[in-house]
Amino acid sequence: MTAVMNRLTDRPNWHVDVFDDEVVARWRQDSSASIAMNPLLSNRAWDWCVQELRDKATEFRQQGHIRVLDTGSCVCKSDHVPALRTGELASEFRRAVRPVLRSLMHSGLLDWRSRRRLSIVDAALFPLVYGRSLVLTDGGRVDIEDVLGAYEGATTLAPTHVDKRTDSADVQRQIEKAQWLSVGVNANYKTAPHYRWSANYQALPSEVEFVGHTGSTQVRLTSYINNLHPVHQNLYRAIEKLIGRAIPLWNDCLVLGQRGWRDIMNQGQLGPVPLRIITYGVEWENELP
Repeated sequence: MTAVMNRLTDRPNWHVDVFDDEVVARWRQDSSASIAMNPLLSNRAWDWCVQELRDKATEFRQQGHIRVLDTGSCVCKSDHVPALRTGELASEFRRAVRPVLRSLMHSGLLDWRSRRRLSIVDAALFPLVYGRSLVLTDGGRVDIEDVLGAYEGATTLAPTHVDKRTDSADVQRQIEKAQWLSVGVNANYKTAPHYRWSANYQALPSEVEFVGHTGSTQVRLTSYINNLHPVHQNLYRAIEKLIGRAIPLWNDCLVLGQRGWRDIMNQGQLGPVPLRIITYGVEWENELP
């Protein structure tokens, strides 16, 4: 049911058409939306989906986004946020990116990832290198207004990290075996956490602070974005607006982790929306042909 609602909310103008009974009837019979014609989806289940979609359409009109695949966890979907294809923010990004592109073209550093995809700002390029990069200590910070000047007091090397990935050969064999069997790799082995972070490098994050009145999602970047010179202030401002527009979606689909959530036997409420069906065990009844 959640998959059906997710597919239907991909249709243009769905939040209007869902209140038109004739359109809804065509949805049910539309062969292109085969998921809605699934024989496992009864008429009563379909009616439930339609009524829930009408509730979601009301929410969409009020806040510009909805939650889909919502059963415990969820995904936020919007036709307007962050609105990078059309609209004022899209135009602002295009204007702000032009000077960056010109600078990359003049220096011969255009990074084409494919025929149609160009990496303009690669935040993972030139990362922090443990045991080599200089870092600020005792509360020192890189001020966006004076990036190079802030590093004059950096005399301490970033501490080295012990590489605990001692069973990498065994992990590689698991990956190759899983690819051959077309199955996933088990991530529950005890050394799995060692492979989530590099012992050699760390991408440099950017600091963001909230500004404006209480409850506002307006933000300001307080440190530079790696590989984007602060001279490009117009692009910084556009990115701030993009982050601000994404925050309401994050608020609707992310939750703060709690103690005990790693317990696979915990069948309680773990996500931001109620679970639809809670199961505590399965009993299989094999039927002979």
